[in-house]
Parts: sequence; C-alpha cells; structure tokens
Amino acid sequence: MSNGHHYIVRTACFALFFLGLLAGFNAAIDPYQLFHTPAITGLNEKKTDIFYQLAVTKPYHFYTGDNANLVLGSSRAGRAIDPSHPLLSERGFYNYATPGGTPEYDYLKLRSTIASRPVKHVYYFIDFFSFNTYYELPSSVTEAFRRRTAYGTVRFMQQAVEDLSASLLSYYATRDSVRTMRKQSAAESGAIPFTTLLPNGRWDLSFANDRQSEQAFTQMENGYLRQNWFLPANGRFSLHETPSTPNRSFSYFKATLEMAREHNLDMTIVILPVHARLLENLDNVGLWPNFEYWKRQLVTINEQIATAQNSQPFPLWDFNGYSEVSTEPVNDETLPHWFYDSAHPHVNTGNRILDIVSGQRVDDFGNQLTSSNIDTWLALQRSNRENYRTANPSLIDSIQRRVATFRKRNQRYIDAPPQTSH
Repeated sequence: MSNGHHYIVRTACFALFFLGLLAGFNAAIDPYQLFHTPAITGLNEKKTDIFYQLAVTKPYHFYTGDNANLVLGSSRAGRAIDPSHPLLSERGFYNYATPGGTPEYDYLKLRSTIASRPVKHVYYFIDFFSFNTYYELPSSVTEAFRRRTAYGTVRFMQQAVEDLSASLLSYYATRDSVRTMRKQSAAESGAIPFTTLLPNGRWDLSFANDRQSEQAFTQMENGYLRQNWFLPANGRFSLHETPSTPNRSFSYFKATLEMAREHNLDMTIVILPVHARLLENLDNVGLWPNFEYWKRQLVTINEQIATAQNSQPFPLWDFNGYSEVSTEPVNDETLPHWFYDSAHPHVNTGNRILDIVSGQRVDDFGNQLTSSNIDTWLALQRSNRENYRTANPSLIDSIQRRVATFRKRNQRYIDAPPQTSH
C-alpha cells in the first residue's frame, strides 16, 4: 500500500474515531433527553437546553411507550395537562403537546398515531395565536412531523436517522451538551431554570429562586405583543382566508375533526385560559374582535362537521375569559396558584379543567360552547372584563400605557375579522 493510501486510511480512522467520541459524549450528556441516558447529579441531570428540542424528543418517547391516547396542543397544554390525572391515567394518555404547536402539527401527530396504534381518546387544546393566517413555524420542523407517518415506515426511519444524527453529531447538540454540563451547579442551586420531561409527556419547568412573578408576567405579555400574536417580520395578524394566503390553521383544525370522526374517536376540544392581564393586552392592541370571531368559527366548524356526519358535535369547552381563575392577583409576595405566567396555566388549573369536562366537578369556570349560547357567553365575558377593569384601575392603566407605547414604536397591522351572521 502506498504512503498516500496509508494517509487516507489513517485519516479515515481518525475521523471515525473522533465522530465516535463526539457521539458518545453527546449520548452520555443527552441534553435533549432523547436517549434515556441515566441522569447523573452534577453531570447531566438538569436539562437546561431541552425546551426547544421537545418537538424532536417527544415523538420517540411516545412511540416507544405503551400509551395510545393523546393530549394535543402547544406549551400551554404541555405544562398544564397532567396524564396522571385520574381521567387520563385510567385510559393511557400521553401528553404530545409541543412548544409553539399549531393545528397543522396536531393534525400530523394524530394522523401518524392513528396509522401506528389504536387511538380511542383525544384531548385537543387549541390556541388563538396559532390561527393567525401569517403564523407558521419553520418549514423544516413541519416537514419533520410530516415524515413521521406510521411508526416503522421508511419515511419515519429516514427522519429518525436524521434526528439521531443531529442529536449525536451536530454542532448544536455538542454546544448544548457542553452548556448542560456547565450549568449543572447553577441549576442545582436554583440560580437558573431547567426543564424536566416526564415519562407521560408533561414537562416541568423549575424556576430560578430569584424569579419575580410580576416581572415574569410582564415579560410574557411583551413576548405576545412582539411575536406570538404577530409575525415578527411584518407585524401582521389576520384570520382571513384567500387563495393567495389561506388560513392553514382553520383548514387543519377542520381536517383534524374530520379525521377524528372518520376513525370514531372520542375527542374533547378545549380552549385553555390565559391570565386576564394577557386578555387586557390582547384587547388594547386591537385583537378582541378577532378573538371573538375565532371562537365563533370554532363552534361553526365543529357543528358543520357534525351535521355532515349526522352526529353530535364534539364537546368544545372555553375557559379563556374573565373568571375567578384568570383574574388571580399577581404579586411578588405570594406564588400564583393558577398560572405560571400570563400565558401558561398551572397544572392546578389543568386538573380543575379536567375535573369539569369529565363531569366530576360542577363549576362556573368555563363553558361548553354551542351556536345557541355563544352570543350570551361572549357578552358575559365583555361584562366580566368591565368588572375586572373597575376593580383594578391602576393595573389597567399600566397595561394601557405600556401597550400604547409599544404600538407607537412598533407598527402592527390587524385585519378586521370576516363578517359573521349573529
């Protein structure tokens, strides 16, 4: 063998050896909790960089587990809905919610699950922000969910190889492995937050010891003003559907309900609450008419599909309004009981909602929506909003001034909702 050939072989062996070390290192630290590597205190126990990779990790946790029934939704359901609740644990639920989840995500998750195992029950949690005509997540993320068809198919395995390679050999995985190691002591001492993904799919976020509720709530409200409600690139919000800009979320919401009907699934649709503070931001920025239109459309689509199938509509519950829960006072002296921040309900709230929708608890929190009661319900929320404003003048004034300042500095374009007959 020539010297040139020896050099090539040695280089190849060195490259393989290096890649093996890199893969072993990332698998040992397991920053995304993908490989079920044992948690070692001081090394990899506290997952400080997992949150934005939950959409990659969760499918493999779900498909390697025993549960077949689903909780669908975004991060609000991911933290608030506990599959160990008696209503869910007895029927084998997995919390398949992922951060930033959209109706398209949920449709693709349900489709692949139906193709893989016998689904019977689904709790489908939906969010207003994700129905913005202009809102979409990176196409690469959506395409990854699209490839995860039936478990074990060629397309599924192709995506699995891509995910595993990225988690073992990519720069980003290596960076996050190093970060995870370096942050262990700070996470253990409570200096920084960390996320724990539980076997049933729900995740806990452990906050830093110095977290202040008032500041955390305000930061979340600012986040919704800056990006969640509006596409950051152009600041637009619309619920319109046109040939050039179709509203994909309404289309996928309808397709998900039709698929559930086709497969005789027991589905319950739930609008989770946000804190009244965030509702005030929503109103002051100009989105309230769209908020009401969105709820009307959900009712209309649900009932239209039921009529077409000659069946009863799926239960559609709305907890997103002014209530005893959403108007919980926020201060730095006591920890909130019902919310983690302005947008994310606490697991206490999730348990209360599950008790209500299962009939185990009679409560004036929330309402099951139909075309016959939607007008009354929306009018009640407007009345409750005025009562909240009367009871909290200084807070309301602060929110109004902050939103007004934001709108002066940041151009926002909001389309009036389409006309409805009501």
